[in-house]
Amino acid sequence: CLYYLLSLFLSSLGNWTITTATTLFHKKIMTTQEASLSSEEQTAHQIQKLLKPIPDDRADAARLDELRRVFGQLYQEGELGPGGAFSATEQTWKTFLTTSHAKFRTQLSQRIAVQGQRTAVRTFWGVVASSPKSCLVGNQQPPKKTAAVVKRHGLLDESILLQWVQAMSRIPIWDKSIQHMVQVEFLEPFRDVQYYTMMNIGKVAESLYKKQQQQQESDQGQDESIAAQAERLMQMLMMIPMASTQQDLDNPQSYLFAPPKDQQEGPMDDSDDNDSSDGGESSDDEDDDDAPNDDSDDDNESPNKAQKQKPAEPHLFPMQQLSRHRRQWSKAWLAILRLSSLPQSSLKRALQFLPQKVLPVVSRPLLFADFFMTAYTSHNDETDSSG
Repeated sequence: CLYYLLSLFLSSLGNWTITTATTLFHKKIMTTQEASLSSEEQTAHQIQKLLKPIPDDRADAARLDELRRVFGQLYQEGELGPGGAFSATEQTWKTFLTTSHAKFRTQLSQRIAVQGQRTAVRTFWGVVASSPKSCLVGNQQPPKKTAAVVKRHGLLDESILLQWVQAMSRIPIWDKSIQHMVQVEFLEPFRDVQYYTMMNIGKVAESLYKKQQQQQESDQGQDESIAAQAERLMQMLMMIPMASTQQDLDNPQSYLFAPPKDQQEGPMDDSDDNDSSDGGESSDDEDDDDAPNDDSDDDNESPNKAQKQKPAEPHLFPMQQLSRHRRQWSKAWLAILRLSSLPQSSLKRALQFLPQKVLPVVSRPLLFADFFMTAYTSHNDETDSSG
C-alpha cells in the first residue's frame, strides 16, 4: 500500500512538472511574439515619422540620412529585400517597408534634381551601397554524390542605381565639387558601379531620344531640359575609367559588392546586353590568351591523360567580363551622340574625347562614322555661312 501511494505521488508530480513546463514555454513564445510585434510597430512609427519632410535644409538632410541608416539595418537583418515565402502578416510588413523605401528614394531624387543638394547626392549613394539585391548562386563543382550548395548573395541593385542616374541627369548645379565627389567617391573605385552606370546612362539617353522624337513629330519647340540632361549624361560618362584588360576586372576588391566565387552558373544576365542595336559587339573583345591553344602535341597524348576532363571555366557575371564593359561603353556613347539637342560645347568635347578614349576600345568603331560625318558637315555649313 505504501509503494502504491508513493508511485501515485511521483506520477502526479511528473504530470504537474510537464504541465508547468508547457505553460511556461507557451508564455515565452507569446512574450517573444509580442516583443517582435512591438519592435515592428516601433520601426513602422519611426519610418512614418522620418518620411515627413522638414522645412529646414540641414534638419531635412539629417532626417534623410537617418532613414538611410534605418533601411540599411533592415537590409542587414533580412527584413527588407528579396526572401523566401512569407505569411500574410510578414508579407504586409515587407510591403510596407518596400513602399516606404520607394518613397524615401523619391524624396532623395527630388532634392537632387530640383534643389541640387550635395548631401542628397551622397545620401542616395549610401542607399545604393546599403541596398543590395539578392540572387541565388551555387558552387562551381560540388563534390561527388553531393548536391550543389545554393546560397543567397548580395549584388548591386541596378534599378536603384538607375534612379540615381536619372536624378543626376537633372541636377541643376554641376560644379567642380560635385564632379569631384561623383568621380572619386562613386565611379572610379568600383567596376560594378561603372558597368551599371554605363548601362543606365544608355537607358536614360534612349528615353530622352524617344521624347525628342515625339516632340519633333508633334511640331513642338525644342525642350531645353533634354539638352541639359544630355550634357549631364555625357559628363558622367566621361568620368568612367574603362577597364583595359580582363585582369582589371578580376580583382574582387574593385567591386562595391564582390561577386561570389566558384558559382555553379552565371545566375544573372542583362537583357540589354543581348540587344544588337549597337551592332552586337561580340566576345571578340576578349584577349587572345583566353583562346584554347592549338598544339599538335595534343594528338600524341596518352589515353589516360586524354580522358581527364579539363576543369570547367568559372561562370562570370556580366560586370566581370571585359567584352560586356566595352559593349555598354559603346551603347552609352551611341545613345547620347544621336541626341540632336546635345549642346555644341558638348559635341566639341566629344570630338576630342572619342578618338582617344572610345574608338580604341570598342570593337566596331565604324558605328561612330555617322556622328563624325554629321559633325564635319555641320562645321562646313557654318563655315560657308560665315564666309
